[in-house]
Amino acid sequence: MIKFVIKKLNGDAMFIFHALPDLPDEIFAKTKCQWYITENKKPIPIKNATMGSYFFSAEQIELDGYTGKYLYCEYTNTTTNETIQTEHVKLYYDVNKMIKAGVVFDAISHFDENGDIIDDISL
Repeated sequence: MIKFVIKKLNGDAMFIFHALPDLPDEIFAKTKCQWYITENKKPIPIKNATMGSYFFSAEQIELDGYTGKYLYCEYTNTTTNETIQTEHVKLYYDVNKMIKAGVVFDAISHFDENGDIIDDISL
């Protein structure tokens, strides 16, 4: 899974998770995805989260009650019926808490005052 975060000027952040970044197009077309949230062994499917990518704001993590819970994607090749789970990512409203919990982001960026994305900032 590839994980990105884009910090906003107001302290909020946008998180982007790509479950299948390197999957060839011909296999991706035959793949069914479902994102889940869990804090224990009984995962809850996220409604309408059936694409290879999932994104939301840090504020949404808090509003949906996802703080301290784990996000992951389960994807199935509809030809072979092989099902694979991505890594589980512990969610927090605060980017620094996620990093301390062991989440490794592939890129950390922020929006500048003009709304442009500036890459690789330090937290």
